[in-house]
Amino acid sequence: MDKILNETLLMKKRECNYDLLRICSAFAVVMLHVSGGFLLCNDAGVPENCNFPVMLLNHIVRFAVPCFFMLSGAFILADGRNADYKYFYRKSIKNIGITGIIFCMLYVIYGLVRLIVSVFVLHRHRIEEFIPRLSSIVFSMLQGQPEVHLWYLFMLIGLYIAVPFVIRLAANLHEGGVNIYGKITTIYLALASVSYITSEHVLKWDIGWQFCFLSYFLMGYKLRKWSENRKSNAKAIKLIVCGLSMNIGLGYINYCRGLNGLPVDVGYFAHNPFSYAPLAPLEVIASCMIFAGFSVMKIGKDFSKLAGYTFLIYLIHAGIWDLLYFMIGDRMIGNSIVEGISIIVISVVVFITSLLGAIIYNFFAIRVRRISGRNI
Repeated sequence: MDKILNETLLMKKRECNYDLLRICSAFAVVMLHVSGGFLLCNDAGVPENCNFPVMLLNHIVRFAVPCFFMLSGAFILADGRNADYKYFYRKSIKNIGITGIIFCMLYVIYGLVRLIVSVFVLHRHRIEEFIPRLSSIVFSMLQGQPEVHLWYLFMLIGLYIAVPFVIRLAANLHEGGVNIYGKITTIYLALASVSYITSEHVLKWDIGWQFCFLSYFLMGYKLRKWSENRKSNAKAIKLIVCGLSMNIGLGYINYCRGLNGLPVDVGYFAHNPFSYAPLAPLEVIASCMIFAGFSVMKIGKDFSKLAGYTFLIYLIHAGIWDLLYFMIGDRMIGNSIVEGISIIVISVVVFITSLLGAIIYNFFAIRVRRISGRNI
């Protein structure tokens, strides 16, 4: 355990390359959801408007979610203080839990208001559809996905519960000559990928799914350690280009599948061997290459201020985009060039608007904490 604490002290220096990756991943997840709004698929997962620009942009940013998990694991597992259950759980509730609960409540309220407006004001849905759609909102909340992107928070519950146990287990095994962050991590991630593409996880807080994503936590730590003595911008560019090229290739393959009436928007290998889900085999390789590329990158510019808002940007952006889509609808869908340009422009607008929302939220949150502290 002393060795882990010493390692924590050595890793206190700000690593600007990972701050840059946080920002890139935050923008990528915005573009992922914006482009998803332009990719219309039927119940079988076959795209009804198979345009290459949309498919390309939707695939190239698929590294975002895996990299977010690896970033969390890279730093959380490296901090020996997190082996203390009380310290880590208290810190997690303070930094993530309270904010997560607030946004879950806000999105549930927003969903109810949106439903009421759609049925009783804009008449986009029939009155008899109100109860089934209301039931869907309640089920989604119980499922762990009150909004499309909030499954990430429910996933973190299980991962964060496991963190102190993982750090302690790693320390005990290391003393016995076994490195849990070595080959075991690679094998674990491979098995998690197999489990992911062959199973249907209804609950986003399902413990099996949580343990699948725990493998990304471990891989993030492993790649960060691996990169310590391998810093090279030339190597970084090669790794990142290779990872993005794999995603571009997946985009082209799925574009061709869509043209031939084959399912694209599915996460299971049996339906689509070129699945682009977060733990699909090819996406695992591409995301790990991109993360490794940023890990070996040498960069001096400080991105910490913007990087500090990425979690809030993630929480806010889906609401901003949903509100825009609610107003715009499918008016921009139909022309491949227009769709491609629209995705980029809207992604920038949503990202900037979400950043402004994050700054405002943080401003009031700081003041509430100060007032609470004075009252105590």
